Amino acid sequence: MPKKMSKTIFVIMPFQHTPTRSKEDLTSFFEVNLKEKIEGAQTLLHKYTVARSGDSFGITDQIIRDLYAADIVIADLSGNTANPNVMFELGIRLAISNKPVILIREQHSENKTIFDIHGYYTFPYNPHQYRPLEDHLISKIQSFEAGIEQFKSPVLQTLKTAPEVIISLRRLSCQERLRMLLIGIMKYVQELSIQTTGFLKIHHEPQIEKTISDTPSLIKFLSDNQAYISQLPWDKFDPPKITIPSLGSVLIESPIAGIVPGDVELLVVMLLWNYYCIVTNPISQRGLNVPDIIILLLHDSILIEQLIQGIRHMLANEDESMEFLKVVRQIYNETYLCHWIDKDLGELNLENGHVGYWIKSEIKSNKANSAAAKKRRG
Repeated sequence: MPKKMSKTIFVIMPFQHTPTRSKEDLTSFFEVNLKEKIEGAQTLLHKYTVARSGDSFGITDQIIRDLYAADIVIADLSGNTANPNVMFELGIRLAISNKPVILIREQHSENKTIFDIHGYYTFPYNPHQYRPLEDHLISKIQSFEAGIEQFKSPVLQTLKTAPEVIISLRRLSCQERLRMLLIGIMKYVQELSIQTTGFLKIHHEPQIEKTISDTPSLIKFLSDNQAYISQLPWDKFDPPKITIPSLGSVLIESPIAGIVPGDVELLVVMLLWNYYCIVTNPISQRGLNVPDIIILLLHDSILIEQLIQGIRHMLANEDESMEFLKVVRQIYNETYLCHWIDKDLGELNLENGHVGYWIKSEIKSNKANSAAAKKRRG
């Protein structure tokens, strides 16, 4: 018998009590009548893992990921009125996914209509007799597996008919993603400047702080004294331990896609990709020595910060977009990395539509190589 494909079901439900059940009753209900029943069902095409969120109002990153990734969500709306936790998590699911949601609710004479889901079928179940509910859930899952029944999020369906809403939301999301990236780059530059100045203080000039007051002055010092600086024991230099987490996610998801012209997106993404490669492995890059890499990183970090600020300004001021696009190309041409990029694009012959796929595969390869290197060192 061929091995069944693994899938996940995420359960949203009350934790503390309902009109007829205690916290212990609800825990037993989840473990026995939902988790064990579905995971042990032999009639399903796939092998399901059933999980639920923790008992708190805080919506963590993990809960959002679970709500997005789950192949099916079961939302138990039990209670005389809407449970805030359950409705909040249900709202998140409907806002980010078109994958199936199954609504259930315990029967009780004092149940009030939940306006937010009025009109969408909710299976009523007897909290003292779970067999009909178990049969209903297995039947619904089978219908989704066979394609007999399909689910479409009412939220996403509504947004489809209002594209200006989606564009506005994408712009706001892009603004926030770029803000986080900007903060990450600024922190990295600050740390790299501190580490470099500290190294020079030990191996070159104890009073170096009198010469170097900020990042531009550090770049100038390194450039003006390159011949001598390159002779210092850079093998003892300890690069920053911090990373820029938002950089990888921006590269993979490319929030500017469709917001700026394709050729501009390509330049920005390739610029960030080469920057990502150096930040994640600053010691060995294309035969450059460490001082050259530091100069490149600091110099291009400042320009990339300007670029990100420019994109954010354009998103907030659409009427200035054409002027901004000229600035993007100007900033790009001022980076040291642009020479690498032009060469890479010529060799790779990448089209705009293929760059995202290539970046994703390269990031995965980069992470795999880094993990293997750490394992060897360990």
